[in-house]
Amino acid sequence: MNIVNKSIGCDTLFSLVFSAMLFVLSIPAQAQQVKPLFRVGFISPEHSGSLRTQHLIKAFQQGLRDFGYVEGQHVTIEYQYAGGIADRFSQIATDLVAHKVVP
Repeated sequence: MNIVNKSIGCDTLFSLVFSAMLFVLSIPAQAQQVKPLFRVGFISPEHSGSLRTQHLIKAFQQGLRDFGYVEGQHVTIEYQYAGGIADRFSQIATDLVAHKVVP
């Protein structure tokens, strides 16, 4: 038995199969939607290079990963440093909120 019916030529069958393949391959591309990155602020009481600040950053990043958020994939972190000046906290937080960053 011949698979290709005489009323459907080889060119038509190829076109149908090729179109079906393109359609199936396009479905995953349409399903992938770009999700916006969350912008989160991190305020350290010290300078950026201090060991305590580095420890806090690593712990913060690990905590985000524990909840399924990976920096650069799901979340963007805006790092700000008070440089040991406690009075800078409120100004840094105000700036982050003004830039639509969640402190």
